[in-house]
Amino acid sequence: MSWIAVFMYIALDFGQFVHGASEEVNQHLAMGMKLVSAGQLSDALSHYHAAVEGDSSNFLTYFKRATVLMAMGRSRSALPDLDEAIKLNPKFSQ
Repeated sequence: MSWIAVFMYIALDFGQFVHGASEEVNQHLAMGMKLVSAGQLSDALSHYHAAVEGDSSNFLTYFKRATVLMAMGRSRSALPDLDEAIKLNPKFSQ
């Protein structure tokens, strides 16, 4: 299994909804997850961008966007999102 597949599995395993997020953010997360499952990473990324804009205080929105960026081969672009996810939830790095 490639590292990209591992990251995608982890991202999908975190669930579809973020507790406490608005309905709109959860809709973007759900659509992003659906598109990732279908292999439509660019479209999924657009929804994850919207989720981050809608809830910039939730580490999972950043993590899911970073995961898609890594799957697209854009690891350097994913690093700020991973840093932000850890900053928002330090336990996430353990």
